[in-house]
Amino acid sequence: MLSRFKMTPLEIRQALLSLDDKLSTDDLKAISKQLPSPEEIARMKDFEDVSKLAKADQYLGAIMTIPRLPQRLESMIYRRKLELEIEEIRPDLKTVHDACKELRASARFKSTLRAVLTVGNALNGSSFRGGACGFRLEALVKETRTAKGSSECPTLLHYIARVLIRTDPSLTLFIEEMPSVESAARISFPTLQQNVQSLLTSLDKVKEEISFLKQIRIPSDNDQFVTIMQVNAT
Repeated sequence: MLSRFKMTPLEIRQALLSLDDKLSTDDLKAISKQLPSPEEIARMKDFEDVSKLAKADQYLGAIMTIPRLPQRLESMIYRRKLELEIEEIRPDLKTVHDACKELRASARFKSTLRAVLTVGNALNGSSFRGGACGFRLEALVKETRTAKGSSECPTLLHYIARVLIRTDPSLTLFIEEMPSVESAARISFPTLQQNVQSLLTSLDKVKEEISFLKQIRIPSDNDQFVTIMQVNAT
């Protein structure tokens, strides 16, 4: 593994302490897969002059005293991937955000929903479904497509469309006030939600690590972890 690094063991140690960008994401992953074992750490402590050992042992001696190295590497990898992953999901987040704003702001859409509620209450009459104050959008999709009607209006959706055309034809064009909705409908919301949650979970781990290191206050030469990671965690 050491052959991939153009650095001495002490330079690798310093890069890990200072969160130096000389170490790529792949480098950090490689280090995380080859961490010193408890046996190796115990063996290395018996040597006073580590510089006389083989390069691999010098490397182990250099990194084994870095505080909470596995958690540090995980946080450093997160820091490197954060900006890239945000840039990947940013367009979809913006599209969904814009679509939500347009839905909430559309006067035609609100009027259409009020008309749908009025028609639904009129059709349900005095039944337990009548006199409703609102409805779920998923129920609207189901009912308007499955409720049976006449040959002229085979479904409730056709009937509502006819009512809107008679009362205010402009309401049938409410989609004109929501240019982002069509694009947002093509986005996999569960996938987007999962990606965002993954970022938040990793961020929580970084915050926990920062808090823990502040509490234990292990002195180390030029350790910039807390200082740098606090910026990324805010």
